[in-house]
Amino acid sequence: MNKVLLIGNIGKDPEIRYTQSGTPVTNFSLAINESYKDKDGEWQQNTTWLNIVAWGEGVAKKGLQKGDKVFIEGKIQIQQYEHEGHKRRATKIIAYKVIPFAIYTQPGENQEGAIFQDDDDEAPF
Repeated sequence: MNKVLLIGNIGKDPEIRYTQSGTPVTNFSLAINESYKDKDGEWQQNTTWLNIVAWGEGVAKKGLQKGDKVFIEGKIQIQQYEHEGHKRRATKIIAYKVIPFAIYTQPGENQEGAIFQDDDDEAPF
């Protein structure tokens, strides 16, 4: 099974292009932050950057921008190519769902990272 579930922040404004048949393709980078304690008990943060590709109008219509927190469901795709005589690999995430996160606080509660579902009936996880 090839399936990934990610939560992260958009690293740059999404770039929307269109195929010759008019299908939108949205590309953006995603920063996934991980905090952990090192051997000395000090908190460290590691950021993993991933390239995201989303096909169709759903993502293009959402008006996402740099810094937005999103939930992504998709698959990993690895492409091999040659550049200046050297073999290279590019890893991308092909997104099936891109759902913006809404961060809010209700009276008497501190709820961060609730998922905002604007056009999707099923829960993302």
